Amino acid sequence: MSHFKSKDLLVSFLGFISLCSLANAQATDVRHQLQPNQFFALEFGTDVATDGEYVVVGSPFSLSEGGVFVYDAQSGEELRYIENTTTSIRFGRAIDIHLGTVAVGAEGLGSFFGEASLIDANNGALLHSLNPTDSMEGDRFGSSIAIDGDYVVVGARNDDTHATGAGSAYLFDRETGQQLYKFEPTGSKANDNYGWSVAIHGDLVGVGSRIGGVVYLYSASSGSLIDTLQAPEPDNRFGNALSIDTQYIAVAEAALGFDSQVHVFSRDSLEHLYSIDGVSEFGNDIAIDDGVLVVGFFRRLDGLVYVYDAESGQQLTQIMTAGTESFGDAVAIRNRTIAVGDYLADQAFIIDFNPCNPADLAIPYYQLSFFDVSVFIGAFNAQEPRADVNGDGEFDFFDVSAFLNAYQAGCS
Repeated sequence: MSHFKSKDLLVSFLGFISLCSLANAQATDVRHQLQPNQFFALEFGTDVATDGEYVVVGSPFSLSEGGVFVYDAQSGEELRYIENTTTSIRFGRAIDIHLGTVAVGAEGLGSFFGEASLIDANNGALLHSLNPTDSMEGDRFGSSIAIDGDYVVVGARNDDTHATGAGSAYLFDRETGQQLYKFEPTGSKANDNYGWSVAIHGDLVGVGSRIGGVVYLYSASSGSLIDTLQAPEPDNRFGNALSIDTQYIAVAEAALGFDSQVHVFSRDSLEHLYSIDGVSEFGNDIAIDDGVLVVGFFRRLDGLVYVYDAESGQQLTQIMTAGTESFGDAVAIRNRTIAVGDYLADQAFIIDFNPCNPADLAIPYYQLSFFDVSVFIGAFNAQEPRADVNGDGEFDFFDVSAFLNAYQAGCS
């Protein structure tokens, strides 16, 4: 029970509040290294996803023409192996998860039709098979996939409906598995690869056209085109990877042998906020959640992952492990749990992205300010677990004192 009121807290804080500088120290910790129990699970780590409770890892060349492994995000325990639920191949090439529902793409190759599935992470049960109404062999439907709320979006980057390899994307109802819309840009050209990347958050759907160099934004509820995004300096690799959270849209412009960038836009205004520069294949995959941006750097000698404050573009930390050059080819983040794939070594990692101390509660992270104080006051009054700083199950002066001590210690 709380014995303090926000007015009392504010008075107490006024004599203690001071800013501390950004911390450059390593702020991540490898929670678990994941390796499959299946004897034949090639390219395990091709894609990864997490909803904070589970981490899922794709292995598109396992014995059953692909599979997906489900892990407990906290313990790292392998909970189950999901075999290919489709008649296609490369099941697990693209995966995502939201609230315990796993979305899996089986992109198929050659004469195979691509397919996608929705699976219950709790028991491995197939919920729905997702199949477009106009599927064609070789369209690579399922090569990209994203799920959030009531919707699932699936890319088919080789769809030839309008031109060879022009691409398309489809939106499905999560509850029924029914196709709602097919997205196709007007004026699409051959080999645009529209659908190379897809993302969804709330009502906003993003579809990247990697060769076309455009990201298209749609309303999930109406299927209508909202707007398009392009790189500040137009480039045909813009849209290589794509991620959306409540405030930002992050778009990667990455390719082998070329300087690469990650561009961050305001979700509300669509204004270009800043770009982060890198070299070849920087941003091969990206993920953003709650103001934290994770960028994979594929093919750097032993792989590397960078973590940034999404508001400022300030680098918060970098992650290196005993991985191969494919470490960082797939990344995901949710609730400060980061998942990283390393498919050349058939492994993946669950990594903690920790605040610098218990007082580091607000964006931008690693910079203590009045915003952290404000978040603490709100959490304290609501009796949220994060305000129980001393962990005794009570909300009282001792939590206030512990918060103030952590705040004064700063990020160092």
